[in-house]
Parts: sequence; structure tokens; C-alpha cells
Amino acid sequence: MKNNLTVLLFILSFGITQAQGLSDLSLVRINDLAKLDDGVIDFDKPNTYIGTPYGEPKFVLGKISRNDTILFDKIALRYNVISDQIELKENISVPNNQIRNLNKRVDLVIHIGKRKFEFIPYGGKISEGDYFEVYYEGRQVDLYKKHFKKVRYPIKASSSMTRDLPAMFTDEPTYFLVTKRKKFYQFPESRNAKFKVFGSKAVAMKKYAKENDLDINEEDALLKIVKHFETL
Repeated sequence: MKNNLTVLLFILSFGITQAQGLSDLSLVRINDLAKLDDGVIDFDKPNTYIGTPYGEPKFVLGKISRNDTILFDKIALRYNVISDQIELKENISVPNNQIRNLNKRVDLVIHIGKRKFEFIPYGGKISEGDYFEVYYEGRQVDLYKKHFKKVRYPIKASSSMTRDLPAMFTDEPTYFLVTKRKKFYQFPESRNAKFKVFGSKAVAMKKYAKENDLDINEEDALLKIVKHFETL
């Protein structure tokens, strides 16, 4: 897994209506991660694993925009955390064998339901970039969430006294404080180290968290602390 930073993306066409007149659209077949993993985990069989490889397992209606112009509206979208792909279908009723991946490019914003995603290149390279969820947009700073999944592959029982263990996906997200110029500051794992991200206001933010019984390691608490940071 990589920790990445800065801006970008692409579009796609899955048919005739919305694709007409757009010359830079392409249609990309979904990468079957189960095949890449030698068929160890079949994502299409959620009853065979615990958790989910997706941000949300079900497709949700959303939109794709560029420069505040909506390019595709009311299309079915889903974020595949493991392959770091935005998956889409023309609508929710379309079968999953027609899932497509959105090509990664610099100028798109993806809304999956009420959740907003951007693709951020790393070192100027799209091939090294990642999707981030724009978790909060403030007046001075934003809070970005990079979704990660810890994967436990299925384990076969070693004897008659043990049992098979299914594959399991566990959420391990990372958060970033992001300036309006797209400079990223990663919140480290350590509780105390997280406050250092606030620079000269670190002591004040730590005091605020203590007085309000906020654990900065918790997502909701981190959001409250970031919002308070903007008031100082």
C-alpha cells in the first residue's frame, strides 16, 4: 500500500447516449482481482468472506463531474478499495458482468451517493496515484481519507480439530490534513504525533481534545478537532 498526494482523473463511456461528442472517453474492462490472486478470493461471493473489499458493497447512484460540469449523472458507482478503482455500471439493474473501471485522470470529481472522491497523482505520475475520499471541506483546510484494507486470505483447517477460516477485510484508513493548495499532511498512527500536524496550534488542539473528551484516533472526533482548528 502507498501513501500518496496531489490532483487528476478520467471518464468513460458505456454506451451511446452520454458518450456521443466526447472524444477522450474510453471503455475499460474491469480487472478481476480474484484472478490476480489466483482465485483465492472471489469478490462476487460475499458469503465467502468477512467484511468487504469495497468502500460500500452495493452500487450507489452518483455522478461524475469536470470543472463543475456534470458529465454523467445517476450512474451506478462503487469504490473498490483493494484494486483502488472506481467501478461503474450504466444503472443499478445492470448485471455485474458489465462492470467497468473508470480511467484515472486529473480533472474529474466522483460523487458516490453523498461521498466525494478525487484521484491524487503521486510525484506527478497517475500510475502511482490513489483515490481519496474528500471527507470534509473547510474554509482553510480539508480532511481527506485514504481507504486501506488489511486482507486475511482464507485458511484451510490444519486438522479435524480446527476449522476453515474465511477471507477477511479489515478497514485501516489513513487521514490527511490538506491545504487549499493541495499540500498533504498525513496524520500518523500515534495519538500524540497526530496533534503535531496542526503545527503551532498543536498544544491548543490537544487541550481542546482533552477538555471535550475527544479521542483523535476516532474518525468522528478527528473531524470535530479539524473543524475547531479552523476557528483558531
